[in-house]
Amino acid sequence: MQIAMTSPTHQALVQHTQGRGEPRLASPDTLGLWAFALGTFVGNLPDTGGVARTGLATCVAVFLGGGAQLLAGLQEYRTRNVFGATSFTAFGLFWITIGVSDWLTGMHLLPPTDHVTLGWYLACWTVFAFILFGATPALNRALEIAVGLSGVGLLAKAIGAFGNLAVFTRVGAWLLIACATAAAYTATAQFWNTVHRRNVLPLGDLPRPHVRSHSRPPASRAALVIRASGKQPDRPVQTPSSTEAPKCPWPEESR
Repeated sequence: MQIAMTSPTHQALVQHTQGRGEPRLASPDTLGLWAFALGTFVGNLPDTGGVARTGLATCVAVFLGGGAQLLAGLQEYRTRNVFGATSFTAFGLFWITIGVSDWLTGMHLLPPTDHVTLGWYLACWTVFAFILFGATPALNRALEIAVGLSGVGLLAKAIGAFGNLAVFTRVGAWLLIACATAAAYTATAQFWNTVHRRNVLPLGDLPRPHVRSHSRPPASRAALVIRASGKQPDRPVQTPSSTEAPKCPWPEESR
């Protein structure tokens, strides 16, 4: 059973969508990058040894680093951005697992995670971060720096977890904070450049190789019909008339 929508705004939106194809969507890159930056920054501050781990860090990890990134990643599928969809969705689920695990452990509903299991978990995400890093040379330099720092930081934290070494954990936390700073810059540059419609902050766009296309342009419908029938098109032959006076090559005003 279909329910008729009587709202004029909805009807206008439907007519606009049907008349011009898919509606134009805003890019969710800025939301995803800001969620990644703030979640990574707040989530790694306690591992630097400077601040204590509180409930705010857990909430930021679950709702901002996890939920907002997951929302941006799902929206990236609609814009056909495979890099954004993969990275934001995956890292959003990463922060959700970290935050929920800390929350359930604090409530004594789950046993604490041992350092070897945490090391393997971080090692898997290190491999994933370097896989993403391999795609960044096709995007821009700012994103390349942010993703590269995330891979190195996760690697340092994985080593610290395996060996129970606080030094590597702190170094990895500071590297991930630097990654969050680079991601925040990238998000700011994309937001300002989109709103102002000019390059306010540089992103370091990398040149892409020009690929020459060898495909022919599609033929028109009339050309396809003529080609199928095997007939040559009738083209009128224009011959100069003997009675027609030749036209003067300059205007009358200058004569």
